[in-house]
Amino acid sequence: MIPIYNQAQWLTDLVCHLLPLGPLDLLIVDDGSTDGSGEVAEQLTLLFPGRVDLVHQPERLGTGAAYTAAVRYALTRGYTILFSLEGDFSELPFPAPTLRYVLNETGIVLSTVTERPVRTRRFWRRLFSCGKR
Repeated sequence: MIPIYNQAQWLTDLVCHLLPLGPLDLLIVDDGSTDGSGEVAEQLTLLFPGRVDLVHQPERLGTGAAYTAAVRYALTRGYTILFSLEGDFSELPFPAPTLRYVLNETGIVLSTVTERPVRTRRFWRRLFSCGKR
């Protein structure tokens, strides 16, 4: 599942990168893009029938609505596994085969941002003095 909003410049390259990774289908959820992302996604569904599908949101509803639409789509079509990634190459390389293996072995896959947030001295002082007022 790839939620997109104004990511026409990345979409074709992303789909062409993901499809060879294994037996997986791609669902693109266009969240009311205004840059032609929806039209690019429509072309990709024609280029890769049965492997790429598209859900158009009627307007910009946000990521939560995109996930809801994707889960609804997956459930109505009998999918049992759903992965999600950003539509701008920020999560590449996407390890779909590895994630599928881990999911099959353990029953769950969790992901997190690996970058550590920068915390200033002021942040820590405010955090630890919170209850002293």
